[in-house]
Amino acid sequence: MNEIDSFWLKDMIVLGQGAPNQTKKLKGRQGRCLCSWSEKTGFVRVFPVPFGYVHDWEIINVEVRRPNDDGRENSFVIFNYETEYDNLSKRIYTQKEVSIRGNKINKKLKRPEQIALLETLAKSEIRCSTLTPT
Repeated sequence: MNEIDSFWLKDMIVLGQGAPNQTKKLKGRQGRCLCSWSEKTGFVRVFPVPFGYVHDWEIINVEVRRPNDDGRENSFVIFNYETEYDNLSKRIYTQKEVSIRGNKINKKLKRPEQIALLETLAKSEIRCSTLTPT
């Protein structure tokens, strides 16, 4: 796989976000990493994401590529973030669901689902992504 090839991480549950860091490729603007997990890929780190762009427990799909300067197997960068940071909506989006009132809202795990997932993860072996894009 070429370093510039992109692929989608789907059905990722956002578990948390890192502290903001200034990014040279963004001329000093801040980005943060996401810790996310899915049953298919396991734990992954995605960088950079603007503060407030996604929230914990939301379910996202994100287009990524392997980073040029990070050898961790579970670390990815958002595809074309260097030129599209102001409009990442075509690279990262939150899945939607319909609320009780009929409005479309961001899909996120509800409290009982959060607890169940954390209990399941605590009992299982931690595994990092070993993705091979299809």
